[in-house]
Amino acid sequence: MSLNRLWCRLAIPLLWEDPFSISTKNYNFIDIYLHNLKDDDFKTFKTIFYEYEIKNYLLPSNILFNYPKFIKCLNTSKVISSVYRWVCETAVKTLKIEFKAVKNLENLIIMTLYRLFIENKVNLYTLNIVINPYFYNTFFNDFFDLIMQNQNFIYNIKNLKLQVGETPYIYYSFRDAGFIQKIINLTKPFKLKSLFICKKSQVKAGLLQSLLQKSGDYLENFGTSCDYDLLEKQIIDSIIIYCKNIKSFAVFSIYDKTIYSTINLIEKRNLNHLSINIDQFLTGNSLIEGCIKRSSIILQNLGQILPSKLEYLNLSLHIKLNDFKIFLKNSQNTFIKKLLIDNKEGDDILVILPHIKEHIMKKKRVKYLAITDTFFGSFAYDIFRYKDLFYLNDEVEEFRLHNVKVQKYYDLTISITDFIKEVD
Repeated sequence: MSLNRLWCRLAIPLLWEDPFSISTKNYNFIDIYLHNLKDDDFKTFKTIFYEYEIKNYLLPSNILFNYPKFIKCLNTSKVISSVYRWVCETAVKTLKIEFKAVKNLENLIIMTLYRLFIENKVNLYTLNIVINPYFYNTFFNDFFDLIMQNQNFIYNIKNLKLQVGETPYIYYSFRDAGFIQKIINLTKPFKLKSLFICKKSQVKAGLLQSLLQKSGDYLENFGTSCDYDLLEKQIIDSIIIYCKNIKSFAVFSIYDKTIYSTINLIEKRNLNHLSINIDQFLTGNSLIEGCIKRSSIILQNLGQILPSKLEYLNLSLHIKLNDFKIFLKNSQNTFIKKLLIDNKEGDDILVILPHIKEHIMKKKRVKYLAITDTFFGSFAYDIFRYKDLFYLNDEVEEFRLHNVKVQKYYDLTISITDFIKEVD
């Protein structure tokens, strides 16, 4: 019996670190959270549910642990989604409530949960703010105001991810920039470890510079999948000035005005993880020509500035053999645990493969390898199986005999979520 109690005390905090991200259709954990409310708040919800004729919920229950205390990771989108599904399973199924009443109930529960976490003085580790313009309402303003009134809630955050939902429309920048401005206005230090700006963020360069100045001493991981105008030269320069401890850097859409600043940043930091995607999607001759030009510059200048050891290197470039040979020669003193190459309509994989064998395989300079050829504008790269090294069985076996494990490119690729887990 005592062993079971010990196991519970050890396991429960781990199980409740991030319940909103658990992939189940059971949202009863929200019931448990609400049972941890103070008496007055608990009575409020019982009254509301009684008015909606919702039965069998929020009945007295024995709570063995202070579950809200264990939360470590919060994703605003998943919180909203979980509460929405919980309300649908309880309120909507019980009685046909007006849409406005349902939304008001959802917002009330969401804000109550955040207040509950704050009251329990949780030690939040990761905060992922996902703002979907389709569902944007006063909730986010209330959420930001609540945080600013309780700054200790985000004091120890190491990973902050800001993301605006995918949409073809343009919305005012305050929808994600407002939160950054409030972080900048904090009187306490903001211990930000990871910052990833995703999709079409509205954050302006000057605001991001101020955030880097405030939290740069703590920042170790920086990445962006934004349009090129975010990573202006002054942003790269700000990372060099304020972020002395950068270990991981992921950049997409490098353009002429930032390419040499980016190379300079890589040279000045002893990186563990590096991902360079010259352009995510390209159309038009001028853009393709620019991709070829910038890919050549990177390959000719990257090898000699890499550290002696890299955990992860992902190069998504237009690769010409002569440029690639320069890279291989200049990087011969670097061991790369995971090397990924996405060759965007460059020289065929079979053309560059002999040089990879000579400079990488035989010298045992990588542990895991993934190489694929892709085409501009394609969304189903994997259908070109003969272009992926993984499907060349004889080649894969030869690499295996040299203790190099070949994997599919997209299996070895680290997403932002996986990236945070790996670097931590």
